[in-house]
Amino acid sequence: MEYRYKILRQRYLGIARERAYRNLIIRLGSLVTLRHKIQTWIALSRDRQQTVLDVLQEVIQELLQSDNYIQQQITYISELTTDARLKNALLFASIEEYCLRPVRNQPLLAYRFVNFLRRTQRGGLTQVPSNDLVRLVSEEILTEDSDKRVNLVDSQAITKYQEAQEVEEQQALRQVVKQEFEDYLQENLGQEAVEWLRLYLQNKSQDEIAKKLNKSIKEVHRLREKIS
Repeated sequence: MEYRYKILRQRYLGIARERAYRNLIIRLGSLVTLRHKIQTWIALSRDRQQTVLDVLQEVIQELLQSDNYIQQQITYISELTTDARLKNALLFASIEEYCLRPVRNQPLLAYRFVNFLRRTQRGGLTQVPSNDLVRLVSEEILTEDSDKRVNLVDSQAITKYQEAQEVEEQQALRQVVKQEFEDYLQENLGQEAVEWLRLYLQNKSQDEIAKKLNKSIKEVHRLREKIS
């Protein structure tokens, strides 16, 4: 729940429905494993005009309509609030957290995509047996002229994604610490201390801070000592 709450605050809370939905699609579309699976399927099918995001939206739509867990969450959320924007935000956060749950070292969404393929079997894959279909969208495939496996997952892309995730986590933690410190300063030293902290974190000099707060340099230094 703590992880889901962090997701809610980062991408969905207080954001318009269309923008929040776009955040959800972009977040899930950034999953490297899933992106490669979808790209491989599109390349092997007759319908090559579709994009990764087009297919991803279809998978999410099916998830909303048929997944028992998501249906339970929808019911639960409707009991918590009547505010439409908050309902949407809670639902999007629940979907993201659910889709990212690890199953055998892969996000649950990747398995939902495979199941989606097996049910739809459109385009050039309509006559492919189920076992082969699953093999074609797995991380590795065998080449026709040898037993050598070709990995469909770009290790460099995975590294970049993981680095981006670490940066995102650090920024989220930084924001939490900043907010907690602001609350502490507000309670113990007042609003001026909060304003000083915000300006300081913007790399403002003490002279610039003094001008912004309409105080003398001496008063600003005294305030900094109190905060320290």
